[in-house]
Amino acid sequence: MTGYTKLFSSILHSTIWREPNHVRIIWITLLAMAGRSGVADTSIPGLADAAIVSLKDCQDALRRLQA
Repeated sequence: MTGYTKLFSSILHSTIWREPNHVRIIWITLLAMAGRSGVADTSIPGLADAAIVSLKDCQDALRRLQA
């Protein structure tokens, strides 16, 4: 499904922007993958591949985002 996700400039002033690059990349990838319901239907390895980050970095990013 093709979709559209509005990315507000206010993210540049949010605490997420202080996170390491791999965390921000995973976050934006999740935003881009999310469907109308807000769910990104993927596996962790699939998310890592889509974001082009290592599996270890993807898992770390998810831990940080869940904290």
